[in-house]
Amino acid sequence: MNLPSRSFIHTSLPLLSLAIGCGSPESIHSSRSVDSAGVTIVTNKEPSWKPADRWTVESNATMSAGRDGTQGAHTLYRVAGALRLASGTIVAADDGNKQLSFYSSQGSYLYSTGREGSGPGEFRSITWIGRYGEGRIAAFDHRTQRLSIFDTTGSFTRSMTLQSDNSIPSFANLEGIAANGSLVVSTLAPPAGRNQGLVRLTQRLFNYGPSAIPAAEMGTFPGPEIYVSGGGGGGGFEQAIFPHFTTYRVADNSIYVGSNDIYEIRVLDLTGTLHTIVSREHEPVPVTQRHAELRVDRSHRQSQAPLPGFFPAYRSFDLDAEGNIWVEEYPIPGLLEQWRSVFDPTGNYLGQIAIPTGLQILDIGSDYVLGIVRDDLDIEQIRLHRINKPRA
Repeated sequence: MNLPSRSFIHTSLPLLSLAIGCGSPESIHSSRSVDSAGVTIVTNKEPSWKPADRWTVESNATMSAGRDGTQGAHTLYRVAGALRLASGTIVAADDGNKQLSFYSSQGSYLYSTGREGSGPGEFRSITWIGRYGEGRIAAFDHRTQRLSIFDTTGSFTRSMTLQSDNSIPSFANLEGIAANGSLVVSTLAPPAGRNQGLVRLTQRLFNYGPSAIPAAEMGTFPGPEIYVSGGGGGGGFEQAIFPHFTTYRVADNSIYVGSNDIYEIRVLDLTGTLHTIVSREHEPVPVTQRHAELRVDRSHRQSQAPLPGFFPAYRSFDLDAEGNIWVEEYPIPGLLEQWRSVFDPTGNYLGQIAIPTGLQILDIGSDYVLGIVRDDLDIEQIRLHRINKPRA
């Protein structure tokens, strides 16, 4: 499935088909329509929040977990994700230690489950953690292509391994789990031919069904952007500077897909059918040489890749527990502020929220943001920040 080039943001929402009808009146904030294919399109012009309506994320964390310089604290290493359970317990996918680590609601270390290995409840490479139905946790091991299921105390219950055939690459990435138990996975194709310069790889999206058996291919999308140098057998490749890529999120029985070159997010059902597009006007930000000099990623400062003309339209996005979409504005080098643009479940653009500096969001509830920060020594710490929402 090709993503058309547009000059504004598209954010897709599964509930819009129920809430929006053809011919809905336009407002100063948005316009709504349905195209000939039955796809609902919502174009947002201005945020709908008034000053008194705006949400805020508290700058000070109400909970911190992981080593912070105190003696004897549990050290997290290469956290792949984290969740806040209904009990308030925090569970982190601690890939560096090949285990799931549990913390109290106050941030005290409780215990860990799992270890390095290929046996039941063991891990080789944890790349994803998420909720699995009611009262269960799932963790995906990319190297073994296995999904392990645990209860909320960390007790291992069962596992399943992704099955593949000749038409599907043997290594896939788990993007999420649908409400009906279907596993949504993506695969990455290598560069075709002998292309040089900036190249967008190709990703295929599959519905594997609740039994980890391929059920349907849901489409082909632009993958990560790389720079290919040289040619023939002597060429190499590296990540592009300020690269474009596609983000996938799963909620209920819908898949949200967004390629950040055009600031677009779409929603598909489990067959790959497009339902809704939501758009917001977007002004591209030019890239300068000074931006390149200020890049935080030192490994790319000597890159051979050319500077792009503009920054990606956004970084990525996440879904909160109430169905709101939090779009991460692209972090411009030299600017400390971090912003999220929030859309409600009906497709209405609410406005922007400032996020504490350095916080990488991992989980968003109705009243909290859970994320990870890294200090100058790359020591990782999980923090929880409260969301303040004015009462209606």
